[in-house]
Amino acid sequence: MIECARRVAGSRFRPGAFAIRRLTFSETLLLIGLALLLSFGGGGAGGLVGSRLDRGQPAAATAVAGTPAAPARGVQAAIERALPAIVTVLADLPPVREPDGRTSQQQNIGSGVVVGNAGHIITNYHVIKGAQTIEIMLATGERRRAVAVSDDAPFTDLAVLQVTAQGLRSVIIGDSAALRLGDSVIAAAGSLVGVEHSVSVGVVSALNRSWPRSGVILDDLVQTDAAVNHGDSGGALLNLSGELIGLLTTVVTADAEGRPIRGVAFAQSANSLRPAVEGIIASGRFPRPRIGIERPDEQSVEITPELADANRLPVPFGTLVTAPAPSSRGAAAGLRAGDIVVAVNGAAIDLDHPLPNLLKALKRPANAELLVLRSGRQLSITVSPWEQQ
Repeated sequence: MIECARRVAGSRFRPGAFAIRRLTFSETLLLIGLALLLSFGGGGAGGLVGSRLDRGQPAAATAVAGTPAAPARGVQAAIERALPAIVTVLADLPPVREPDGRTSQQQNIGSGVVVGNAGHIITNYHVIKGAQTIEIMLATGERRRAVAVSDDAPFTDLAVLQVTAQGLRSVIIGDSAALRLGDSVIAAAGSLVGVEHSVSVGVVSALNRSWPRSGVILDDLVQTDAAVNHGDSGGALLNLSGELIGLLTTVVTADAEGRPIRGVAFAQSANSLRPAVEGIIASGRFPRPRIGIERPDEQSVEITPELADANRLPVPFGTLVTAPAPSSRGAAAGLRAGDIVVAVNGAAIDLDHPLPNLLKALKRPANAELLVLRSGRQLSITVSPWEQQ
């Protein structure tokens, strides 16, 4: 994933001490114009060269030979239209007691995008997961306290926040189905503290991608070669009209063998997020088939062959229930900590078919018939995963 930047309170945050300085907005526009000028004058083999602030990592922007350049005026107009709606998200986590007895306060730092006219901001759920308090920082540097309205995890990596709406600019959510391979796109992220917003330009490299993350497979992803780094989580992927066509969520830094990869980032498509965004803004929630154990690392753990071997579990794949939500429909049906769910409606849970994805595929009013292992016994538990309408 794009790990949101994290810092520990009590230490002075000095961007220059961590990595290369991130370009300011004005410097970025200047470089965009220069790169495009060179590409038009040099046979089209130009690219955007920029630097991104990243914890302990070198600049990740690369020049891609043969990538067609977007019209400079169109890029600049889109950036100027959308950038005021890009915010920084500051999520304070609960204090952590260190081994030496001291207590530290950690903070996740990501990005967000203002949508609508009521102060709603969309970001990645993993940016605010577990936060005690949340603030957003506008492009002007002004901070506002935010409340988490709701989220769509684990089915998408989406959370919706709300702040006082006065003076906010918003973006239009565009139609990601209109994207085509090779279309020019802009990745726009909020700032780390003390550093201006940043943008990078790339193209759509692939559509309808899927990517596994922490017990769920995110789907309908837009792949781009625009430079994306840690701390950009929840930033905007824009088209040249300045419309939001994706929410930055994942950057791939290495292949299965550990070899470095550059120029591969994923955004959740606007169309995949639109129903949840509109539902949460309208009513404060978005109905999904939930049974109280579908959140990996919060309510359950995805079993892999390695985990099964290390813990002598009876099956190589499945979902180990750790903390079912007390008032959930799953708990009411009899699920308990220590249960291992191995199938949903006859479909086996494995790495390609994790529990959240099997639940997501259910259509109302279908029940979820769970095949469960408990203390060496096999039993069937039927759960109605739908809220009353």
